[in-house]
Amino acid sequence: MGLRRDPVPQWLQAYLCHRKSRRGVQGEIIARGQQKNGAFWSRFSWKSIHFGKALGEFIGVQPYRSWQQAFDPLLAPGARNYWKSHNFTDLSDGAIEMVVKYAGNLPSPHCEIFFGQIGGATMRPAADSAAYPHRNTMYVCNVHGRWETPAEDRKGMEWARGFFRDTAPHATGGVYVNFLTDDDPDRIKEAYGPNFHRLSEIKKKYDPQNLFRTNQNIRPTQ
Repeated sequence: MGLRRDPVPQWLQAYLCHRKSRRGVQGEIIARGQQKNGAFWSRFSWKSIHFGKALGEFIGVQPYRSWQQAFDPLLAPGARNYWKSHNFTDLSDGAIEMVVKYAGNLPSPHCEIFFGQIGGATMRPAADSAAYPHRNTMYVCNVHGRWETPAEDRKGMEWARGFFRDTAPHATGGVYVNFLTDDDPDRIKEAYGPNFHRLSEIKKKYDPQNLFRTNQNIRPTQ
C-alpha cells in the first residue's frame, strides 16, 4: 500500500482510524507529541484505502484536558457499544487487507476501526516490571462497534466479532485490560500474560475473599 516506516522520536504517538462520513469510508490520522505547556498534536484525514488527497489538516497546541476529551463522543449517552481489541507487533499485508475489507462494510456510521501506535517508551520496561507484560506491542487495535437501536445489535456485534476473528492470525494474542468487554473473561489471562499467576498470588494475600471483583477481575489463587 506504499507505506514506509521511518525512525521517529519516541515521544511521538500516532492513531489511525477508519470510519464512515458523507464522503464514504474515510481514514484519519492523529499524531501526538509533547510540549512543556500542553500536548502538541496534528490531525489530518484522507480518502481511505487509496490514500488519496488529504481532506483537511490541523496542527496546534492543545491542553491535556482537551486531548483527554478527544474521544468522548465515543461514549455519548444512549448509544449501544460493542468493542473488541487486539495487540500487534506490526501491520502485515494480511492485517491491512482485513482492515480494508471491514472498513468497507461498516454496519453503522458510528462504527470505526482504530489503531493506536504505541512503541517508544512503552517498549523499554521488562515484561515482568509491571502488571502489563506486552512490551513488544507496536500497535493496539480497537474495533468500536456503536449504534443507536436494539434492532442493530446483531449486525453490529457480528461485524465486530468477524473483524476480531479474521485479524487474530495477524495479532499477538495479547490485549490491554481496559479494552476488554463483559464477554471477554477468558482473555483476562491474555491481558496479563506471564504475570497473571503472580498477580493472582498478590490477590490471594490482600483480597482472599475477592471483595474487589468488578470490571475485569483477577481471582485469588485457591
